[in-house]
Amino acid sequence: MIIINSPAVSDHFFDIAHVPLQFSFKSCWMAENGGLFIFCSGAFSNLRNDDQQFDKTVRALDRMDKMEIRIIVDAFARLLQICITDNNPNEVRNLYGLAMQCGVEADPFLGTNLIRTFTYFGSLREARNVFLHLSKPDAFSWNAIIVAHSKLGYLDKVIGLYHEMCNSSVQPNSYVIISVLKACCMKGEVKMVMEVHSDIINRGLESHMFIGSALIDTYVKCSLLEEALAVFHGLPSQNIVTWTALISGHVTQEHSEKALQLFMQMQQSGLQPNAVTFVAALKACSDLGAIELGYLMHSQIIEASLRLDLVLSSSIADMYAKSGHFDDAHAVFDKMENLDVVAWSSLISRYAQHGRCEEALQLFSRMLRKGMVPDYVALATVLQFCPSIAAFEQAKVTHMLIIKAGFEGELPIGSALVSMYAQFGDLEGACATFKQLPRHSIWTWNSMILGCAQNNNLPLALKYLHDMHQVGVAPTGIIFLSLISACNFAGLLDEACYYFKLMKEADDVFVTIDHFYMLLDLLGRMCFLDMAEDLLESVPFQLDDQGWMLLLNACHIHGVIDLGRRCFDYLLKGSSPVHDAAFLIMGSLYQQALKEDEALEIEELRRTVITTKPECSKAFIEVEMQVYTFTDHDGLLVHPQKDRILSKLEALQIDLMKLKRSRKVEDVLNGYSEILAVAFGLLNTPPGTKIRVAKNNRMCVGCHNAMKIISKTEMREIIVSVSNGTHVHFFSEGFCSCKDLI
Repeated sequence: MIIINSPAVSDHFFDIAHVPLQFSFKSCWMAENGGLFIFCSGAFSNLRNDDQQFDKTVRALDRMDKMEIRIIVDAFARLLQICITDNNPNEVRNLYGLAMQCGVEADPFLGTNLIRTFTYFGSLREARNVFLHLSKPDAFSWNAIIVAHSKLGYLDKVIGLYHEMCNSSVQPNSYVIISVLKACCMKGEVKMVMEVHSDIINRGLESHMFIGSALIDTYVKCSLLEEALAVFHGLPSQNIVTWTALISGHVTQEHSEKALQLFMQMQQSGLQPNAVTFVAALKACSDLGAIELGYLMHSQIIEASLRLDLVLSSSIADMYAKSGHFDDAHAVFDKMENLDVVAWSSLISRYAQHGRCEEALQLFSRMLRKGMVPDYVALATVLQFCPSIAAFEQAKVTHMLIIKAGFEGELPIGSALVSMYAQFGDLEGACATFKQLPRHSIWTWNSMILGCAQNNNLPLALKYLHDMHQVGVAPTGIIFLSLISACNFAGLLDEACYYFKLMKEADDVFVTIDHFYMLLDLLGRMCFLDMAEDLLESVPFQLDDQGWMLLLNACHIHGVIDLGRRCFDYLLKGSSPVHDAAFLIMGSLYQQALKEDEALEIEELRRTVITTKPECSKAFIEVEMQVYTFTDHDGLLVHPQKDRILSKLEALQIDLMKLKRSRKVEDVLNGYSEILAVAFGLLNTPPGTKIRVAKNNRMCVGCHNAMKIISKTEMREIIVSVSNGTHVHFFSEGFCSCKDLI
């Protein structure tokens, strides 16, 4: 053997190969059978990600083969990695062909790398071909082909390959066993998991810590928590890895209480949790609303001086946010470094879920100002809550961001866009968005039909129903609910009854209690109270308070005291706590009938029974991309335009007194939230501009009539979306689109 460490030799060789690269290596040349072998360890370590250099290097390898210079497989392995970086599967095939030409395709090391590379590019056929040509597959080669079948969805073959390997001279190592367990878990093969577990015991590997952790994780994911605990307790010792696997598994399977018990047991055993353990435990606290324990964990994290990376910080912030402690969540969030889009989206979503949509929108705007590109979750969340706070311009900006991100063709996003425009009362925009979608599903059809219903356009809803039928899509229970809803808003009882009967006679339509409640609401508002009561008592589901509340509200609209009192008494006797609204409606019903004593009795009862503060009535309006919020009565106490709004209310009151046609016209000086929002809009938008207001509950009769008069005197179109877009009122020239069926 001759050891050559001469720059001259190196320069000469690469001059011949025509590779214009600087290599630093030691060469070992060996004369054998008349051929030359070269082992150039690290020779390709400096290869740049350059197409021209890559091609020259491949040509050099080809020339080396023709010169009977044998190449070590490490060179191929490095080139394969570059193919992955460049996303070039065709070059991988060329390299495999060259490897076969050079006679190194049967090398287990190169074969393993080729299998992994073909797996990366999704070609199982080529990966299997490489494996079949290996001279003597080792444990790593077997693991690579098993992982290939698992990743590419051929889970049935994984088990067979495992048996083939066990029957060969190669014994499975921990990597192989863990890969097989993952595949069994993905397929839900519990029996096979237990067979592998038995094989682990027979091979004496049950005490292997990583295999034990994998078994625990597998059993937990298969919902076999007792088996997971048995494996855990059977280990010779427990470390932080096995404890964390057990705790995380219980959290994943929604056994958060047990997870927290295990977390405390781990600490009692003397082991301190790491960041991964805390992430799982914080998720358990979040699921259970265990805020005090969450505070304690946060303190432990600080005391342990754990690095507050993005994952751990996000878990702490999410725990606070989900529990409604947004000040604490925001404090953690503001201290986080290198925030990614997932952290932003999570916090935005939590704010929206808790009804703090204005703050969610502020976070979204802040996210955009920082140059973050919103992901699918953030955009979908914003679409959902914008209608509830009248943020129409912000919603349109979000639509443009969706188009820019290329999400407009995604069916869930498309459906949400259609719903968003419909909830704003922009039915034209909803139709245009629906038309531009590349394809449709039952959800997009439903969004469009429901949007027509919300905007009191039954003919258009029926048109879309016909179009849906033409393309072979059968109506579902959700579609029928939308149709009955459209009839409800339009006051078309016969049509609603027709669709209700058609739905009940259909074999493949899932009927819910909501279908009955929608028809009940229509019957009640149209003063068919006896029919409404009969329908309520015939509902083939367990009744909740919603049905009796709907009937009580109908009695309030029509001034029917006896039936209203029966509904109220039923609510009092129910198992659920009585909502504050029931007392307010019943009290108002007595006041309308001039029964002041009975009204006072209801109020005294309310103060005794109701312990929680009732939900504040809110109205929202957007002016110049900023959302403003108004509440009933005290909504102007600290408003910067208080004096101007009060003056506008006085002017509106004069107009109302001139045109008052009903005793059920509200005194606007009482400052109801939607009236305040409209007054603010009149003051801060140009004449003729549409005024869009969102309200978190239904409008009362008085405010509804006041809105009609204001639309006439101010010559403005006023659009009020109530109860998060469930119904849209269009006020114009003294009339409302609902035909006073509020």
